[in-house]
Amino acid sequence: MKIATWNVNSINIRLEQVLDWLKSTNTDVLCLQETKCVDENFPLEPIAEAGFHATFMGQKSYNGVAILSKHEIMDVQRNFPDDDEDAPKRLIAADIKGVHIVNTYIPNGTELWTDKFDFKLDWLQRLRRYFDERCPKDSDVLLCGDFNVAPEELDVWSVKNWEGKLHSSKPERAAIHHVKQWGFTDVFRQQNGDLQEFSWWN
Repeated sequence: MKIATWNVNSINIRLEQVLDWLKSTNTDVLCLQETKCVDENFPLEPIAEAGFHATFMGQKSYNGVAILSKHEIMDVQRNFPDDDEDAPKRLIAADIKGVHIVNTYIPNGTELWTDKFDFKLDWLQRLRRYFDERCPKDSDVLLCGDFNVAPEELDVWSVKNWEGKLHSSKPERAAIHHVKQWGFTDVFRQQNGDLQEFSWWN
């Protein structure tokens, strides 16, 4: 399967680009973040007409995650199992052709050493627990999404400018490394070595 991830920053605003891109790339599964769309307004009909199943979870103006797939989507998990109904919509997982795909929109953190920063670190700890408690080590698991963390120095354009700042701080990098230690491989680094390229640029 060809699986992709995209912070779409509003599925309804960018629906045409999403459908055109899916067609041109022959992608099997697309994981979306920041759909910014309540469930009743999710564009199911045009997505289905394009040949894709969809599972999603959203909220007005913020957050929201979705998985589009040419193949059957099974055993959907929305948010962490212990989240309440009002929790931000940041995680959706499903089984597709034997692969457990976990699509995440990890909290931004906003500013170092604030309540929102603490929420981000706690969320990452909960993500690791999710894999520990629900995913056998010998199973096929894919973690993707918008991580809001630059795990390594190679992942920022200037180490000097980003050192110790949000997304590059030691606590964030330690937290994402702890998630990775469950058994994940950074596919970009596996394929590209020390290449310094970016999927997002400010």
